[in-house]
Amino acid sequence: MLDGLFNQDAYKKMWPIIDFYSAFRWNGATTIEAHCVENGTNYTSLNRRFSHTIGLSPKKFERLIKFRKSLCNLIDSDESLTAISIDSGYFDQAHFIREFKLFIDQTPKTYLDLIKTADKQSQIINYNFRIFR
Repeated sequence: MLDGLFNQDAYKKMWPIIDFYSAFRWNGATTIEAHCVENGTNYTSLNRRFSHTIGLSPKKFERLIKFRKSLCNLIDSDESLTAISIDSGYFDQAHFIREFKLFIDQTPKTYLDLIKTADKQSQIINYNFRIFR
C-alpha cells in the first residue's frame, strides 16, 4: 500500500535537506560550506530548497542546533562554559554567551542558577525556547 505513495523524484529533491539535517543534528558537521563541499552540494541551491521546505535558512537551523546542544550540555553536565561552548560548535565563550542571550534573554550562568533553584522534585526541564530580538 505504501509503495504507491513513495515518489522517487520528491525523495531526490528532499535528500540534500535530509543529509544536511543529519550532518548537523547527529554528526556535528563543522560548517555549512564544508558540508556543501563534502557532499557536492551548491550552497545557494541548498539554501533555497531548505528555506522553501523547512521555513528557515540552513544558517538559522545550524544556530538552533548549536544552541540546543549547548543548552542540553549546560543542564546535563558539570563542564565549564568554555568547554560547553567549544563542544557545541561555538568559536569561543563570548560567542556562546551572545547567542545564549539572544535565545533565552539571559546569560548561561543566570539560566543555570535558575534551573538549579527550580523545583528539584519534579526533575522536569523544558528545552523549548524562543528567539528574543
